[in-house]
Amino acid sequence: MAPVAGVAEVAPIRTPAEDLARIREVLKPAVSDLATTLGVSRQSVYNWLNGEPVADENAVKLQDLAQAADVLDHEGLKINASLLKRKFANGRTLLQVAQAGESARHAALQLVHIHKQEAAQRERMALRFANRRKTAPSADFDLPSASDDA
Repeated sequence: MAPVAGVAEVAPIRTPAEDLARIREVLKPAVSDLATTLGVSRQSVYNWLNGEPVADENAVKLQDLAQAADVLDHEGLKINASLLKRKFANGRTLLQVAQAGESARHAALQLVHIHKQEAAQRERMALRFANRRKTAPSADFDLPSASDDA
Protein backbone atom coordinates (compact mmCIF):
# COMPACT_ATOMS: atom_id res chain seq x y z
CA MET A 1 0.00 0.00 0.00
CA ALA A 2 1.37 3.44 -0.98
CA PRO A 3 1.89 6.05 1.74
CA VAL A 4 -0.71 8.78 1.96
CA ALA A 5 0.60 12.31 1.34
CA GLY A 6 0.07 14.92 4.02
CA VAL A 7 -2.17 17.91 3.38
CA ALA A 8 0.82 20.27 3.13
CA GLU A 9 2.41 18.04 0.47
CA VAL A 10 -0.55 18.19 -1.89
CA ALA A 11 -0.75 21.36 -3.95
CA PRO A 12 -4.29 22.51 -4.59
CA ILE A 13 -5.40 22.20 -8.19
CA ARG A 14 -6.54 25.61 -9.34
CA THR A 15 -7.30 27.28 -12.61
CA PRO A 16 -5.04 30.15 -13.74
CA ALA A 17 -7.82 32.57 -12.74
CA GLU A 18 -7.91 31.04 -9.24
CA ASP A 19 -4.10 31.25 -9.05
CA LEU A 20 -4.28 34.92 -10.00
CA ALA A 21 -6.95 35.52 -7.37
CA ARG A 22 -4.79 33.75 -4.76
CA ILE A 23 -1.76 35.88 -5.65
CA ARG A 24 -3.81 39.07 -5.41
CA GLU A 25 -5.40 37.95 -2.12
CA VAL A 26 -2.18 37.00 -0.34
CA LEU A 27 0.63 39.03 -1.91
CA LYS A 28 -1.47 42.05 -2.88
CA PRO A 29 0.91 43.18 -5.64
CA ALA A 30 0.14 46.18 -7.80
CA VAL A 31 -1.19 45.14 -11.20
CA SER A 32 1.79 46.83 -12.85
CA ASP A 33 4.23 44.85 -10.65
CA LEU A 34 2.42 41.62 -11.44
CA ALA A 35 2.46 42.43 -15.17
CA THR A 36 6.20 43.14 -15.04
CA THR A 37 6.81 39.90 -13.14
CA LEU A 38 4.94 37.88 -15.73
CA GLY A 39 6.34 39.79 -18.70
CA VAL A 40 2.95 40.93 -19.96
CA SER A 41 1.06 44.19 -20.18
CA ARG A 42 -1.18 45.47 -17.40
CA GLN A 43 -4.09 45.09 -19.80
CA SER A 44 -3.36 41.36 -20.06
CA VAL A 45 -3.60 41.03 -16.30
CA TYR A 46 -6.88 42.96 -16.29
CA ASN A 47 -8.14 40.73 -19.11
CA TRP A 48 -7.31 37.63 -17.06
CA LEU A 49 -9.09 39.13 -14.06
CA ASN A 50 -12.13 39.55 -16.31
CA GLY A 51 -12.08 35.89 -17.29
CA GLU A 52 -10.10 35.83 -20.54
CA PRO A 53 -7.93 32.74 -21.07
CA VAL A 54 -4.29 32.68 -19.95
CA ALA A 55 -1.51 31.36 -22.19
CA ASP A 56 0.09 28.13 -20.95
CA GLU A 57 3.48 29.72 -20.22
CA ASN A 58 1.81 32.42 -18.13
CA ALA A 59 -0.38 29.84 -16.40
CA VAL A 60 2.76 28.04 -15.23
CA LYS A 61 4.19 31.30 -13.83
CA LEU A 62 0.88 32.07 -12.11
CA GLN A 63 0.81 28.60 -10.58
CA ASP A 64 4.35 28.96 -9.21
CA LEU A 65 3.65 32.42 -7.80
CA ALA A 66 0.38 31.18 -6.25
CA GLN A 67 2.31 28.34 -4.60
CA ALA A 68 4.75 30.92 -3.21
CA ALA A 69 1.76 32.84 -1.84
CA ASP A 70 0.48 29.59 -0.29
CA VAL A 71 3.84 29.01 1.43
CA LEU A 72 3.98 32.54 2.85
CA ASP A 73 0.35 32.39 3.97
CA HIS A 74 0.77 28.94 5.55
CA GLU A 75 3.77 30.15 7.53
CA GLY A 76 1.86 33.20 8.73
CA LEU A 77 4.22 35.83 7.35
CA LYS A 78 2.74 39.30 7.37
CA ILE A 79 2.62 40.25 3.71
CA ASN A 80 3.15 43.92 2.95
CA ALA A 81 4.88 46.09 0.38
CA SER A 82 8.19 46.00 2.25
CA LEU A 83 8.21 42.19 2.23
CA LEU A 84 7.62 42.16 -1.53
CA LYS A 85 10.42 44.71 -2.00
CA ARG A 86 12.86 42.93 0.30
CA LYS A 87 15.95 41.71 -1.53
CA PHE A 88 17.15 38.33 -0.32
CA ALA A 89 17.74 35.86 -3.17
CA ASN A 90 21.07 36.99 -4.62
CA GLY A 91 19.95 40.58 -4.20
CA ARG A 92 16.54 40.03 -5.78
CA THR A 93 12.99 40.29 -4.52
CA LEU A 94 10.43 37.49 -4.64
CA LEU A 95 8.81 39.01 -7.73
CA GLN A 96 12.19 39.46 -9.42
CA VAL A 97 12.97 35.78 -8.84
CA ALA A 98 9.66 34.87 -10.49
CA GLN A 99 10.35 37.33 -13.31
CA ALA A 100 13.70 35.61 -13.97
CA GLY A 101 11.84 32.33 -14.46
CA GLU A 102 13.16 30.75 -11.29
CA SER A 103 11.02 29.06 -8.68
CA ALA A 104 9.05 31.60 -6.68
CA ARG A 105 7.96 28.79 -4.36
CA HIS A 106 11.59 27.96 -3.56
CA ALA A 107 12.31 31.66 -3.00
CA ALA A 108 9.31 31.88 -0.65
CA LEU A 109 10.70 28.95 1.34
CA GLN A 110 14.02 30.83 1.59
CA LEU A 111 12.20 33.94 2.75
CA VAL A 112 10.35 31.96 5.44
CA HIS A 113 13.66 30.49 6.65
CA ILE A 114 15.24 33.95 6.84
CA HIS A 115 12.19 35.32 8.63
CA LYS A 116 12.30 32.53 11.23
CA GLN A 117 16.02 33.09 11.84
CA GLU A 118 15.47 36.83 12.29
CA ALA A 119 12.54 36.26 14.66
CA ALA A 120 14.66 33.91 16.79
CA GLN A 121 17.47 36.47 16.82
CA ARG A 122 15.10 39.27 17.88
CA GLU A 123 13.80 37.06 20.67
CA ARG A 124 17.34 36.29 21.87
CA MET A 125 18.21 40.00 21.82
CA ALA A 126 15.05 40.92 23.72
CA LEU A 127 15.86 38.32 26.40
CA ARG A 128 19.45 39.47 26.59
CA PHE A 129 18.51 43.10 27.14
CA ALA A 130 15.31 42.55 29.15
CA ASN A 131 16.97 43.33 32.48
CA ARG A 132 18.78 46.42 31.29
CA ARG A 133 17.81 49.70 32.83
CA LYS A 134 16.28 52.18 30.42
CA THR A 135 18.51 55.21 30.01
CA ALA A 136 17.12 58.70 30.08
CA PRO A 137 17.28 60.74 26.89
CA SER A 138 20.48 62.73 26.63
CA ALA A 139 21.62 65.94 25.01
CA ASP A 140 23.50 63.84 22.46
CA PHE A 141 20.41 63.94 20.29
CA ASP A 142 18.92 66.97 18.60
CA LEU A 143 15.44 66.11 19.78
CA PRO A 144 13.93 67.97 22.74
CA SER A 145 12.98 65.86 25.71
CA ALA A 146 9.33 65.01 26.24
CA SER A 147 9.05 67.44 29.19
CA ASP A 148 10.33 70.50 27.29
CA ASP A 149 7.68 73.12 26.55
CA ALA A 150 7.92 74.28 22.98
